[in-house]
Amino acid sequence: IYSVGAAPSSTSTTGVTVSSPDKDPGVPKATMTYSDFERSSCKRLLRSLNGAPFNESGFTPKEGFSPAGLVHYIFTRIGHRVPKGTPEDLWNSFGVHMGKSYANFSPGDILFFRLFSKSEQKGKLFVAITLDGEYMVYPSFTRKKVVTRTYRDRFWRKRFVGAKRAFIE
Repeated sequence: IYSVGAAPSSTSTTGVTVSSPDKDPGVPKATMTYSDFERSSCKRLLRSLNGAPFNESGFTPKEGFSPAGLVHYIFTRIGHRVPKGTPEDLWNSFGVHMGKSYANFSPGDILFFRLFSKSEQKGKLFVAITLDGEYMVYPSFTRKKVVTRTYRDRFWRKRFVGAKRAFIE
């Protein structure tokens, strides 16, 4: 558990001062766990990027985002080490698997979907980040920008592969 506020032993992460109660007994214990802090930072960043441009190989707001690029950008801003690569790289090396259950997602959970084109047999892995209990944020190829959409509709349910959680309590 971390406490938000300025203190002599505090360290700064993403522009917000965070101090550990273990190191500073004068700081009261907070009601926010570190993962709650991360989740709120994630939600704020995701909302700020709504409408950012799409780019198949992009990793920044200026150049635009690919789906894996958006995940990389969000989580590195919060302080996580994230592979800079493909959705497959994220699936294999980042976060904790939550299985195939399609419920109980928290802000910042990474959803994986298998998208097919008419010429593909296997399909490509696609990633999105949950904003809350109903919506996800992802760069849309068809809309050419970052969008917020529900993950509960039939299109996404049929293509769901699994989820991973980055913020562990």
